[in-house]
Amino acid sequence: MLGVGFPEIFTIAVIGLIIFGPNRLPEIARSAGSGIKRARAFLAKAMDSLDEEAKGITNFATELQSFTPRGIMNQVFAPESSATQGDAIPPVRISRNDLRTDFDPDAT
Repeated sequence: MLGVGFPEIFTIAVIGLIIFGPNRLPEIARSAGSGIKRARAFLAKAMDSLDEEAKGITNFATELQSFTPRGIMNQVFAPESSATQGDAIPPVRISRNDLRTDFDPDAT
């Protein structure tokens, strides 16, 4: 738990007991626990929102990949076969100076 062991927790509890007293310490612990619970719920919602946005961006990028010259011509001249078949020839991978890109030899 973030490198906090029993001696550190015990020290914090003793200091809290001295500062706040035995009457207020349970109340403060309850409010701290509820604050942590709210923060976790907020972070979970934020992560879910970010995941949804990432999925949307990934779907948009996938749609953009279909806008190659070959893909457009397949959609114009044979819309039935391009919708079911897709690209039969996989793109060629080119690597130059640690930069990897997809290269379509029929598009150039």
